[in-house]
Amino acid sequence: QYEVTAKTATSDRTCAALSVCSAEEYEGVQPTLRNDRQCFPATSCGRDQYESQALTATTDRSCTFLSVCNIVAQAESGEYESVQPTTTSDRICKNLTVCRVNEYESTPPTPDSDRGCTIATSCGPLEWESTPLRTHSDRECTAVTVCEFPSTYEYRAPSNTSDRVCADVLDCKPSLEWEKVAPTRRSQRICIAITSCGAGTYEMVPA
Repeated sequence: QYEVTAKTATSDRTCAALSVCSAEEYEGVQPTLRNDRQCFPATSCGRDQYESQALTATTDRSCTFLSVCNIVAQAESGEYESVQPTTTSDRICKNLTVCRVNEYESTPPTPDSDRGCTIATSCGPLEWESTPLRTHSDRECTAVTVCEFPSTYEYRAPSNTSDRVCADVLDCKPSLEWEKVAPTRRSQRICIAITSCGAGTYEMVPA
């Protein structure tokens, strides 16, 4: 209690019960023998704020604005929300993972999830890159074509990004051509027309 009216020579003092602050109030001014306690309404945090300091019996709550993540759609760099905010904690923003040279984006980022990067496929010694590595897709490898010698030979050798090209081995025309150079796995057969003996000549060596 506190004293509302002081006693006099002809009257008694008057007392009153001290005010009791509610759950959403705090004591801004302490009571004295002659003054009541003063309660003040607590600050209410907005939707874009969180409670950085809790309300106590004698201190107001403190509110702080929530961090804003730098979220940019389809951007290579930026941020995502790794931890959601609560009424008493801030949101946590983290930088998006940037895929390295030998990686591709296997999972796109969202406002609340990171980008997923995967190591790109490496083509083997008997494969060629049929689809190149791109930012959002893996490279594809295809087995190098095998030429079926002696019916075919290697017309063009394979490279890292192109397949082997095979061509049919020529057959020399019977009675009309002869094989000057035999075919190999990497070269064509060379046929030459058989010489025709003219008038006044004879065949010394048969074709």
